[in-house]
Amino acid sequence: MDLEHLRGQSAFVTGAGSGIGRALTLELASLGVDVTAADLNLAGAQETAAQARGARVTAVQLDVCSPAAQEAAVAAHVKRHGSLDIAVLNAGIGERGDVTSVSDDSWRPTLDVDLTAVLDGVRVCTRAMAPGGGRRARQGVILTVASAGAFFVMPPAPVYAAAKAGVAHATRSLALPLLQKHNVRIAALCPEFTETALVKENRAAAHPDSAFARAIAQPLLTVAQVVEAGVALIGDPARVGQCLVVRLRAVAVHTLSNDFRAATRLESWPLPATVPKESVIVRTAYAGVNASDVNYSSGRYHKSVAEARAALPYVAGFEAVSVIAAVGEGVRGYRVGDAVATMEAGNFSEFAVVPARALHRVPSPRPEFLALLTSGLTASIGLQEAGRLRRGETVLVTAAAGGTGQFVVQLAKRMGCHVIATVGSADKADLVRSLGADRAIDYRREDVKAVLRKEYPRGVDVVWESIGGDMFATCVNALATSGRLIVIGAMSQYKAEGGWQPQPHVGLPEKLLARNATVVGFFLPVYTHLMKDHLARLTRDYTDGKLRIVMDERRFEGVEQVPDAVDRLQSGKSAGKVYIRIASDPVPVGDAKL
Repeated sequence: MDLEHLRGQSAFVTGAGSGIGRALTLELASLGVDVTAADLNLAGAQETAAQARGARVTAVQLDVCSPAAQEAAVAAHVKRHGSLDIAVLNAGIGERGDVTSVSDDSWRPTLDVDLTAVLDGVRVCTRAMAPGGGRRARQGVILTVASAGAFFVMPPAPVYAAAKAGVAHATRSLALPLLQKHNVRIAALCPEFTETALVKENRAAAHPDSAFARAIAQPLLTVAQVVEAGVALIGDPARVGQCLVVRLRAVAVHTLSNDFRAATRLESWPLPATVPKESVIVRTAYAGVNASDVNYSSGRYHKSVAEARAALPYVAGFEAVSVIAAVGEGVRGYRVGDAVATMEAGNFSEFAVVPARALHRVPSPRPEFLALLTSGLTASIGLQEAGRLRRGETVLVTAAAGGTGQFVVQLAKRMGCHVIATVGSADKADLVRSLGADRAIDYRREDVKAVLRKEYPRGVDVVWESIGGDMFATCVNALATSGRLIVIGAMSQYKAEGGWQPQPHVGLPEKLLARNATVVGFFLPVYTHLMKDHLARLTRDYTDGKLRIVMDERRFEGVEQVPDAVDRLQSGKSAGKVYIRIASDPVPVGDAKL
């Protein structure tokens, strides 16, 4: 990013005596910006000025809790430099006291410093940047420093989280009026725990079993990473109202195994300070769980085991519905706040960088639209391309109460087909019948082979097969003349010792020849060119009430529960689409592109 346009401007930085404030002050000074370094600790501010090594940094003492003191300090800055172009409202403190105590008011300073003083700073600095309430000729910039805790639950620090959430929400809410009325751009920097002296001191003092100690057990952000993000927010005129979360959490595969829980760990990684060209950053609202997640964690979707091992660690998760948080250069047709679906690997993550070409539009970031992705598209495209389904045929659907099976049942019924559905419980039998299945076979209570032989002696025209093993053999034997068996997976084999291994099917060629039948594999990624049209059709059918979407009754919240959700699907107890709510508040947190 070219930051030459910052040279000769002036900046006012609060909390500049240490940590992030000091680092931002020094970085701005190195870019040719004249800086006032303000801090309650004058010695700290003076040390910052000394480290600037001749750059024009002026140290001043400031208690940000005093509006009058803020006004005086900013007025002195304007008198000294002629104007105020950049304000960095960084001063803050950690959690103090106990908000649940009825007799203790010691928690209140956190709210005063971390929220009220920031709002006072926005007011004071806006007035200084646009005297008389007018509109600046050159754009002014206010950078508030909030926290990733503005978006995530922080049980150890509820007042701190509330204050930082207030800063983030105020930043978003003020973005448009400040820009339109005064040509002042506001954005928020929202880092997670950063390797500052304060955090190191708190970590050393924390009990090893405390919630705080657990929260910072992961590698901390470096101050340099936070400063890079902060300068990007200051220097990029397009970043209006952006609340940039500097770090994301994701479920990453660290060792190859079909035991998803053993193969993965929850990791934190920095988000890029700038959005790559022709890409967007999305905030994940909901992520979907699929049977093949255990294949991905075992490396089966790489070209070789060696390639999979070389790629470690890599983020798992095939699908998500998300909200666009930031838009990169060259992206057309998408804006911050748009609801989109993504089907790139790596969706078990709070944020993701996605090429714009890989985005799919959805009406809203609701979990129902998630079910239309891998599950709905596999059913819709698979029946058309692999099944060549014709009106009035007999269709056998295995795992019919699952995420994909539910759609196969409905789409086949809409073609006037007779649908046979295999399920594993009485409740699931009731479910598939409610979706239109003509015959539900509970394989735990009935012999599937015997039912098919007795009730369908001429065989079935199309088989939708996802179980593998003995069920595959049963389905082959049930094919009618010119029947088609579509293989979309072999779920019964995914968790076998050693993973999914080839199975012998003695006599298969002879059986197919005798029936003039076919077995065809269906792999959704081969049909990317058909996805947008099919997704649009499925979405329209759902919104028009022509298609039901069944979501599994179990609820999972946060990336930390991804392994639980995968276990749920693999247990065979789920009905409908299994999913995880990743973001509790999928409000757009990115560039408003005003």
